[in-house]
Amino acid sequence: MATLILRAGQVVSIDRLAEAIWGDHLPPTARNQVVICVSSLRKALADAGAPADLLGTNAPGYVLNASPDQVDSLHADRLAARARIAQAAGDLEEAARLFARACGLWRGPILAGMESAFVEGEARRLEDRLLTLTEERLRVELALGRHRELADDLAAFVEANPLRELLRAQLMLAQYRSGRRAAALDTYRAGREHLIAELGIEPGTELRELHEAILNDSPELTLADPVRKPPPPSAEEAQAPAAQDPAPAQLLADVPHFTGRAAEVEQLDTLLEERSRQGLLTIVLITGIGGVGKSGLAVHWAHRVAHRFPDGQLFADMRGYDLNADPLSAGAAMDRFLRAFGVRGERIPEDLDERAAQFRTVIGKRRVLVLLDNVRMIDQVKPLLPGSGQCCVIVTSRDPLGDLIAQEGATEVRLDVLGADDSAALLTGIADAALVGDDPNATGALGALCDGLPLALRIVGAKLTGRSYWTPARLVKRLTDERRRLDELSYGQMTVRASFALSYRDLSPEAARMFRRLGLLSAPDFAAWAGAALLDIGESEAEDLIEQLVDAQILEVVGRDFSGQIRYRFHDLVRLYARERAQAEEDPQEYPLALSRTLSAWLGLAEEAHEREYGGAFTQLHSPVERWRPCVPEALVDQPLDWLDAERSALVAAVSQAAALGLHELCWDLAVTSTTLFEARSYFDDWRQTHEVALSAARAAGDRRGEAAILCSMASMYLFQQLLDKAGEPLAKAVALCEEIGEPYGLALALRNLSLLDRLAGRFGEALDGFGRAKEIFARVGDRYAEAHVLGGIAQVHVDQGRLELAEPMLRQALEVFRELRSERGQAQILNRLGEILLRKGRLVEAESACEAALVLVRERRDVIGQAYILCGLGEIRLMQDRPEAAAEILNEALIIARQVRERFVEAKVCLALGALESGTGRPAEAARWIDAACAIFAELEIRLWRFRSLVALGEVLARQGKDQEALAAWESSLTHCADPESAAPVRELIEEIRSRCCRPA
Repeated sequence: MATLILRAGQVVSIDRLAEAIWGDHLPPTARNQVVICVSSLRKALADAGAPADLLGTNAPGYVLNASPDQVDSLHADRLAARARIAQAAGDLEEAARLFARACGLWRGPILAGMESAFVEGEARRLEDRLLTLTEERLRVELALGRHRELADDLAAFVEANPLRELLRAQLMLAQYRSGRRAAALDTYRAGREHLIAELGIEPGTELRELHEAILNDSPELTLADPVRKPPPPSAEEAQAPAAQDPAPAQLLADVPHFTGRAAEVEQLDTLLEERSRQGLLTIVLITGIGGVGKSGLAVHWAHRVAHRFPDGQLFADMRGYDLNADPLSAGAAMDRFLRAFGVRGERIPEDLDERAAQFRTVIGKRRVLVLLDNVRMIDQVKPLLPGSGQCCVIVTSRDPLGDLIAQEGATEVRLDVLGADDSAALLTGIADAALVGDDPNATGALGALCDGLPLALRIVGAKLTGRSYWTPARLVKRLTDERRRLDELSYGQMTVRASFALSYRDLSPEAARMFRRLGLLSAPDFAAWAGAALLDIGESEAEDLIEQLVDAQILEVVGRDFSGQIRYRFHDLVRLYARERAQAEEDPQEYPLALSRTLSAWLGLAEEAHEREYGGAFTQLHSPVERWRPCVPEALVDQPLDWLDAERSALVAAVSQAAALGLHELCWDLAVTSTTLFEARSYFDDWRQTHEVALSAARAAGDRRGEAAILCSMASMYLFQQLLDKAGEPLAKAVALCEEIGEPYGLALALRNLSLLDRLAGRFGEALDGFGRAKEIFARVGDRYAEAHVLGGIAQVHVDQGRLELAEPMLRQALEVFRELRSERGQAQILNRLGEILLRKGRLVEAESACEAALVLVRERRDVIGQAYILCGLGEIRLMQDRPEAAAEILNEALIIARQVRERFVEAKVCLALGALESGTGRPAEAARWIDAACAIFAELEIRLWRFRSLVALGEVLARQGKDQEALAAWESSLTHCADPESAAPVRELIEEIRSRCCRPA
């Protein structure tokens, strides 16, 4: 939780969480344990009333979707940013109040008691931030004349942080202004001795100059903040051209209603401090999509730090993305800057290199800020870089300008869209606050529809202001129509569409085509192979084109997913623009073919993942749709489930898009094939959503084969959810459809699942008949996986009937097939069943070995549900080994996992095992409580076989307590759930024994 809070709003990978918890000593099951911990954390948050989406899943890990006001450190950043704005505006009282509020959010040691190198490091960083904010607060309060009140607090701060020179300087100033000149000099002496003793260095320039000023009773000590007073101009500066003229101050007016960007502002502040301390030129490159607020941040921060550059602030719009004018050259910008410093036109050289040398000479050792807005290429920047380390250059660009970073040491600050809270705050600042505040839901919806893009938000705010009779809800309604949204996001000279058009104009023809085609996809994110399918080209070529879009800041890199693929995504408004261009410029007959080709590529790769996972093209009914097959990703070969998990949202979107395009066969095939993932990771919402869409598409097209495939797959979902009452109807319909159209393979799949229902209901004869018919078909069509799976089902029926000698060879035969197919999933299931048989035969060592082998397999696959089942089996083995403490530990672990993943069947089985444990250790009352809980769950799930078994066990415990009538009632009730006479016979004997004992004379 601490790690997620420290990175609130950012995706924290599972590996990062594991590293934070265990450091360099990662256990083999670290990733699984993190998944389990997150599940527990979600439950705790839900119990505390937190929103369901507070802790989200986002590849390759998790994200805490907390607002800045919910996280102290982020709230402190916002307060400090507001304080600095107030300070710059001259409102020192407000600045002091806000700084004090920010500092007040630190309440004792941060994250105390956590043994984690990562958390401890972050705690130290936050402690340092407190000191920095404290110094800023004290500077403002000193400027307000509160010297006497601050002196004691400052003395305590300095004693605790003797190497912080700024704190010491502030203490000296407070002491001097309080009439304690000798104390101020003594504070300097003590600090100097400490620095020499600890670090072997003399105090810095500012501290030495303040010491000198106190010795001389300098008049400047009466200024508001002499600690930060700039040094007097050098001789060279005094002789520079136009020294008599005021320093150029060319910055545009600060951005009205500037909102958010606290983290970026802090990053810029820190960078300037570090580079200035090192005597190095500060170069900042602010990048991002058009309309994201690059210029706004640049101008706002330039005003914030302008006081540190008293010799001039220069500004030039380099027009790199102007539709109506050519880019401004570096030479032209230098001409303007030189004239601003008083250099006459006839003295400005024509040669670019000579002009650049003159520009560096004029600046000399001056402290100058240069803001170059809308730069398109590095040649517009390099000649304008000062030679002095006392200067700062701010560059904004939609292009990455990698050479500026690599060659000149620029630091990139990449802007993303605003979050929900900042979007609402910006709207509130621009529009009528009362109007916006009256309908917070509509305001939030406007922020989402504007995709958090500051330009779009300003347009919406301007519309609400200019058309006072409009409400946020009315504008939401107008923006909801995707076909009109970009039209609506236009007001006066502000238009989102034009901002995107500037970037689109400069793309190469092939990159522009890739941009248009990618915009047609409904998938929220995608890998490069999807682009290859859209254009029917090689993946490397597609990746090169996609990277051009990334460089143009109109496509975003999400990062690497679980399987190691690089994933990309559009912001929503950019996607709409790409679709507009596709509809305007693409052949209307071509782009549906491109979409069909890409959707079929998802199907082909999903099938490949299924085959890798199952050892072949088994257990699924497919359509005859032609597949476009890209190169199979390496991650899919090595970790097919991880690859499917990475593509999960894309697969769900692909099913809906195929339905919308009328590609009904592709739609239902994609849905069925995706169950490889949905089943393994229990993604039941996705399973249900895709199958409802596919079922409608198949029925609308009269595709009875597709309808049967989806009905059978939906029934499988109900079986996995233990909703047995819902599984029977779709299975019966699937059987009828398959028999009607002569589809033997689909019939076998449906019969297999119907037989499982019969087994759980105790109808063993019907189960064996159905399994037998299915096995015959699977053998005929060559589906070895399904045949082995059915063999395991038949063996389980024999186990349920107590015919262990028949079951064991069948399971070993099935296990051999799964090993040949290299199916870890199949092996784990059979090993678990084999462990149950060996346990019941008393071969405990072999049973333990089988279950432990199965546990290794499910943990490698991150199969949490499988772990719960196998741990339950291991707990039962420990119980039979007469190791009650070990059994209790394992069973409780299984119970925790089962409840976390809401696997009710295994929860009930664990309760039943814990009842046996308590009974065996002489606690019959506790045993009855556990078994009764198991009975309730089996009744809820309507699993008659296990309800029968749990009631029999309950009666046995009650009978040992001497509660004959209650035991009799439990046994009689059990018979109503038993359809197998052979299983019922021993219970009838128990009932007769109780009755005879009750009727016997005393």
